[in-house]
Amino acid sequence: MKELNNINEKLRYLRESNGLKSKFVAKKIGVSPGTYSEFETGKRNPRIEHLIVLRDLYNISLDDLFFNDMIAKRDLKQKECIS
Repeated sequence: MKELNNINEKLRYLRESNGLKSKFVAKKIGVSPGTYSEFETGKRNPRIEHLIVLRDLYNISLDDLFFNDMIAKRDLKQKECIS
């Protein structure tokens, strides 16, 4: 996954890179289009049940949504320490 700073950026990137409309994703996870828009703009955080549906929709792990940047940075530091 492209390195992004927060979950709202990741949600937008995932939706756009999969060629999906926000209305479709909103319906899929059971929220209004306005609510989903707030997830992508960072005005509101998705609930765990929404994240689980998004995980399945995009075929990713919840770790990818929350921790991929931290893991990548940790792995880079470990490689630097080994060198």
